[in-house]
Amino acid sequence: MELDLYPRNAPERADEIDGNLGDGSRFHEAYGYYGHGVGPETLTAPAGWEERLVRLEFPAIRKKGVAAVAWCLSMPDLVLAKLAAGRPHDLEFALEALCAGLVDPEELALGVDLMPVSHRELVRDRLAGVVARAAGAKGD
Repeated sequence: MELDLYPRNAPERADEIDGNLGDGSRFHEAYGYYGHGVGPETLTAPAGWEERLVRLEFPAIRKKGVAAVAWCLSMPDLVLAKLAAGRPHDLEFALEALCAGLVDPEELALGVDLMPVSHRELVRDRLAGVVARAAGAKGD
């Protein structure tokens, strides 16, 4: 329902996203989801995440429109960032990504070493918990 959007070429414009696409906006009412403008301080992700961004291009929706380009976190970087955030819905996201085979537990374990030092042990512990839950879900 919510999409975090970081205007990486103009971070100062994050507030405009909230105003135009945010919760309760006409966009939200029309499409059923909304955008939340965020800055670089919002994300706790593995070092080098910017080099691993995945480019998605969406065609113009109007005849004279322009294509929209989005740069998204790689799935492993996104899961590690979710584990760093650690809110219940973030941990559930990590679990679902593992269960769906969207990420590899070994790759995630290696990625923990790229996390900021202040978050490594916490992310390592949360990853172990999510991996154990995923293994339990497969055993059901």
